[in-house]
Amino acid sequence: MFFILSKTLALFLLPYPLLLFSLLIMSLFLPSCKTRFFLRLMVCTLFALSIPMIGILLIRPLEESYHRLPSNEITPADGAIVLGGMLNFASFWEKGKNGRGVAEFNSAVDRILSAEKLLYQKKIRQLVITGALISFGRKKKSESSILQSWLIQRGNPPKSILIEENARNTAENAAFTAQIIQEKGWKRVYLITSAFHMPRSILCFQKKGIDLIAMPTDFRIPHHLSWVEYIFPSLEGITLSSISLREYAALLIYRISGKI
Repeated sequence: MFFILSKTLALFLLPYPLLLFSLLIMSLFLPSCKTRFFLRLMVCTLFALSIPMIGILLIRPLEESYHRLPSNEITPADGAIVLGGMLNFASFWEKGKNGRGVAEFNSAVDRILSAEKLLYQKKIRQLVITGALISFGRKKKSESSILQSWLIQRGNPPKSILIEENARNTAENAAFTAQIIQEKGWKRVYLITSAFHMPRSILCFQKKGIDLIAMPTDFRIPHHLSWVEYIFPSLEGITLSSISLREYAALLIYRISGKI
């Protein structure tokens, strides 16, 4: 009993749920009925989206569109395309200024690790990393060039790592790397990106007439939660909901604008 109480009560003291409950209690004492209604509606919506169960229900259709490839389905191919979005740019500094001048990753690091594994296992001849230019003060670096340097420093052959430095979004990733695929005459190509991002990515490439083999990674659905954590609002819950809603919005915008 003590164990259950200690784990449950501790959840109420975390900053995020504490803020939600404080706002909900505050709404009970507001003088204006209209203000009280809108604050309650806002808090209840935020509360619901912060429940991991809701976040999982939202992200599941995205992540389950393409399954994780088992090892026996990963056969030799001409190449692989890796979509950017895995660097923590806030932590990257030019060498000699305020940091080490090294790549630091966010939670999507599995994208580049999956690509490196294909190179190591000799499943592909070449890899294309696509990601646009990012300004660091006076100098400019692209995500793809930073990742290329990182892979070479880890002992991967320089000739096996190609980069595309102009794409600023998923549609441009597809447009610019499609040209590389066509120029090289590649027929069998893996596409590596986060599982939730794979449906939109595949559609963008199909719009350009390119059929790729989906190799999703960076799955976000948690499998470690207890039943209490599953239904209790948390930052993990709102993160899942935010990722899902943003991706659904992007799918809608891409569909309306004719990108997919």
